[in-house]
Amino acid sequence: MEQYSVLIPAQPPSALSDRCAAWNPGLSEPAPIFQPDNIRYRVARMRHPITDCPAGTLDYEQVCFPSDFGATLLSTVSYIDQHSSEHQTVLIFPYQYMFGVAAQRDVAGAVEQSFLANGAYLSKFDIDGMERDNAPVGLFFRDASPREMTSATLSFPIDEVSNFTRTPAVWFWIFRHYRADQTLSPGEIGLVRDDARAAKITEQAYPLGLPLKTYDIAEPNTTFDLGAPQWPASGADFLRLRMTARYSPLWKLRKPEQLQLEITRADGTKSLRTFVIEPGVATDVWFYPWDEADLTRYFDADEAQWRSSNRPAITNLRLVVAPLDWFSQKMSSVTLEAADAVRVHLAK
Repeated sequence: MEQYSVLIPAQPPSALSDRCAAWNPGLSEPAPIFQPDNIRYRVARMRHPITDCPAGTLDYEQVCFPSDFGATLLSTVSYIDQHSSEHQTVLIFPYQYMFGVAAQRDVAGAVEQSFLANGAYLSKFDIDGMERDNAPVGLFFRDASPREMTSATLSFPIDEVSNFTRTPAVWFWIFRHYRADQTLSPGEIGLVRDDARAAKITEQAYPLGLPLKTYDIAEPNTTFDLGAPQWPASGADFLRLRMTARYSPLWKLRKPEQLQLEITRADGTKSLRTFVIEPGVATDVWFYPWDEADLTRYFDADEAQWRSSNRPAITNLRLVVAPLDWFSQKMSSVTLEAADAVRVHLAK
């Protein structure tokens, strides 16, 4: 008699579902392993094992998943199987490795939990692994909006930093080497390898005319007005700031402060974007200054599909510096070394 594990909210996961829950924090709420309710649940399952998936769930490899997520899991595994052999890898951005596990594929790359990686060295090391693995198929999961935080598949900003801003070099490499093939579920895009894109994609930078200067920080909570950027009339796709944050050597024993960019648009709307940079190192920080759900558009084979109609110009930028908590080390200064708007093009 076959026995099943059930993956539903507030129930202890097991086998494949255990790994899925660990790699997708939006799938279910994790519970401490040794809670009394948890132990009672396992004892009950040993005495009375589940032999059929209950209503509202779907069976995959003897794990009962919630029906909606189970359908997404099955369709995604089927897509991977159709576009790769069992000995090939799958590329995944940013962190939904559970789909690679379910499809019995290794995930392309060279940095474990690369969605946490930050900095030129780790990004290059990860990209070198992706180039070596040469995955024929990939999966891209866009970041969830504040109203989508219960999604089982969409990505979540880690420490409030969007996955694009945290690892832009990895995102741009995928953008240049993969194109969208089909939508597998809301916010989940199936990608296929297309190395010809790399030769067709070009970047054009437009200096924003902001004052390039060092801002000294006297108080732990400080806001600097960076100025009104000269946003190109033809429009742009990304905002790039080169910055250097300086601390005393104590930052190695404590933690850096939180950095945020307040973006004001021509229609009066504002957003606050959190980012991280390595102390003492000049770093290019990339932002998509509108709705990041539109980043999925850039994998389309037709450049005309990349840009939505509602992208008001950026009219003002402010830098917000604040401690994460009492253990944060105060920054001594931050230098704005360059500020550009960047537009990407795809030649036909």
